[in-house]
Amino acid sequence: RLKEAICVWIGGVDKDWDMDEETALLGNAKVSSTTTSEDKEVPRASVDSKLNATTQSDDEHGTSKLVIPSVGLIVVLLHLTTGVCFYHFYEGWSWGDSLYFCATIITTVGFGDLAPKSTFSKLFTCVFVVMSVFFVFSIISYLITVLIEQHLESLVNRVAQSDRENPLEAKLTTAERTSLALTTLTFVCFLVISVLIFCFIDGMDWLDALYFVLITSSTVGFGDLYPNKYSMRVFASV
Repeated sequence: RLKEAICVWIGGVDKDWDMDEETALLGNAKVSSTTTSEDKEVPRASVDSKLNATTQSDDEHGTSKLVIPSVGLIVVLLHLTTGVCFYHFYEGWSWGDSLYFCATIITTVGFGDLAPKSTFSKLFTCVFVVMSVFFVFSIISYLITVLIEQHLESLVNRVAQSDRENPLEAKLTTAERTSLALTTLTFVCFLVISVLIFCFIDGMDWLDALYFVLITSSTVGFGDLYPNKYSMRVFASV
């Protein structure tokens, strides 16, 4: 407008040039706005593709979490079955004693009331023990990894929300307190029931039964006490 007024004041200038220029400017503005809107749509599609890829990777990760423990359980069962069949047919032990002996090896308890006699059986036991220890530590490592993945995010959030000067004073949530209480109660019930079973069925007094259950559940297994009855060996294996 200022340029038009100056040109009119000078004289001899056609006013139509301004309308043409204004139209061209408006057209350029429309083109630029259209280009800007199209540019905005491209990142949106890119974000959607990234979200879909993330969702797909999460689904694959969740599927792998289901597949890995299933395969591990099958391998451990095959390992246990192989040991039980070997000791049953080669050593001549009963199925219960063979299961009991393999269970004491896999859990690294090793009471010592049963032991292989022949040379080949001892060599097989060496291989069986090494593989059992490998399986046990692999399972423990996997369980620790899963627990860390499940509770790490909630732990970080609690620490972030707590007092910055005392981040270790973050309190447990109600769900975590309930889970901890149920876990403790389950362990105590298992301990009491096991002690009662060894007292009344295996003939141990309450102190020996408590001592035996704690030594066994902690995988120490001194070997001074062990189940006397066949049914108790099967129960101890479970």
